[in-house]
Amino acid sequence: MNTSDDDTRDPARAQADDARDAHAPERGAALRRLAALGGGLGVATGVWTAWPAFEAAASEIGRQEWLAHDLLRLAARPLLAPTRDVLLAGLAGAAIGLLLGASVRLRVVRTVALRALSALGGVLLLGALVAWARMAWLDARRPPDGAPNVVWIVIDALRADALGCYGCARDTSPFVDELAASGVRFERALSQESYTLASAASYLTSTYPTTHRVLYDLPRIDTLAPGAVTLAELLSDAGYATGAFVFNPHLLARHRFDQGFDVYDDDAKAEGIDGDSPTWLAHETAAFMQRKVDAFLAATSDERPRFMYLHYRDVHGPYVPPPEYAARFVHDDWPAALRERPVADALRPLKETPPYLPFVEYQRALYDAEVAYTDDMLRRLFARLAEHGIDREHTLFVLCADHGEEFHDPHPDDEPSFSHGRTLYIEQIHVPLVLLLPGRAPPRVVREPVELLDLAPTLLDLLGRPAPSTFEGRSLRPLLDGGTRAVRPLYSGGSRQRGAVLLGDTIYLEDDAVARKARAFNVRPAPGDETRRRVELYDLASDPGETSNAAGRLRERARALHGLLDAWLRRTGDDPPTAELDEATRESLRALGYLGDER
Repeated sequence: MNTSDDDTRDPARAQADDARDAHAPERGAALRRLAALGGGLGVATGVWTAWPAFEAAASEIGRQEWLAHDLLRLAARPLLAPTRDVLLAGLAGAAIGLLLGASVRLRVVRTVALRALSALGGVLLLGALVAWARMAWLDARRPPDGAPNVVWIVIDALRADALGCYGCARDTSPFVDELAASGVRFERALSQESYTLASAASYLTSTYPTTHRVLYDLPRIDTLAPGAVTLAELLSDAGYATGAFVFNPHLLARHRFDQGFDVYDDDAKAEGIDGDSPTWLAHETAAFMQRKVDAFLAATSDERPRFMYLHYRDVHGPYVPPPEYAARFVHDDWPAALRERPVADALRPLKETPPYLPFVEYQRALYDAEVAYTDDMLRRLFARLAEHGIDREHTLFVLCADHGEEFHDPHPDDEPSFSHGRTLYIEQIHVPLVLLLPGRAPPRVVREPVELLDLAPTLLDLLGRPAPSTFEGRSLRPLLDGGTRAVRPLYSGGSRQRGAVLLGDTIYLEDDAVARKARAFNVRPAPGDETRRRVELYDLASDPGETSNAAGRLRERARALHGLLDAWLRRTGDDPPTAELDEATRESLRALGYLGDER
């Protein structure tokens, strides 16, 4: 007959085992309470010992005035080091509590006060564990040691041929020319629209205007969709500290262009400059950019690489260069009142300009002076960046424009004008593009046409990061390495169903002749608007200024390109969210020459 183990146990031992089993739940609860209590006391001790570090971090945050700009994500970073100390103290306290509980004879904790204190300690310890897991996740996504900084500089309204490296005869850009000679310069880069709102939305998300549909600013302004994937978001997820500094009121944070940026500073008013005057839109903004960048670099840790997006506005109209720069380009035989006139007078409308003065030539002189001034400010910027360790040997630099500018450039059957956005002619969509890639590519000039849409996937490729499926651009890496890419059509446009397609040296355009005359190019079409399609084709190799429309002569080529452009224009995405334009933003846009036809 088999006898069970229970029947053969020593009675005294069995009684002890039963008693131990009966008290096991109570012992476990007591151990948990001791661990929680120790953890809570550890957190409290950690806060006590780390308090001076917290105070120093808070003082630094206040000194940089980041909280005044609601930049809490960046402001929290100086608190990370003392917070880690607090978490370690909490975990150490929990471990001590467990060791003490395991080494002494436990009695069940029964007092209400001790139970409450243990519960509080448990909450503190749980919070410490969650915060620790969050920090471990942040450390895991940190870029590898030596990951380069990335600085993307956009000069608003800079047409390519205003730079010496693109053929300008005037001495407008010695520093940019120097950068171009030491980096990779793209001979023909295409922007995706001829005005900031749509162009910036394209290159920041690597999607065409027909996809993101951020096109219009009246009666409400289109904004980026919350689900849009921006380069800043991807670099932030990769562990970069991200900052953007912009002066164009189309690109405000409330229009959702801040997605992915730890710091998005769209305040264009500098100290000592009257924010209610159009003067603040003038050359002071370049100097103000320097102060913003200095503050960002001082507030971010050297442990993490930075991604900075700098959007300069000085070359954008109205052209109000510093007098010493204007004097370089204004003819000596022009009247002294015009050569030496104060800045405020530069805002005179065309009708007030003396009839003997070639207005186009005068406006271009002021524009070129703005280019020269911005070039000098970029030289100073690079010097300051180098002082912070962001130099040409360890940083990926991108220099481009969001669109070009028109100065009565002649085209068949067109009424020439100034500014930008009215058409998709080459002076408005051909933009400069220079990449500085330390140790990655020798200096060269790339003659294959590219588009700004390609920049975001290129930067990710160079950093070893995958591009999301939403990106419509292609990496320029093969061209940087001296190779080629499969030729494909490049597109620009989307506003009012106008568009341009570039294939090789041939560009084909379709436009609305009526809309072309509208001053407010990015106003939503009104019901019943008259339309009249224009078709144009140019061979840029033989006719770089687009002065002879070859659509009638090259009918087969025009028909083939029409098919490509028509299919692209029909491939439209969902309508974007919109936002109200407050009066301050309206005034800023009017000062820049927008909102000329509010309907």
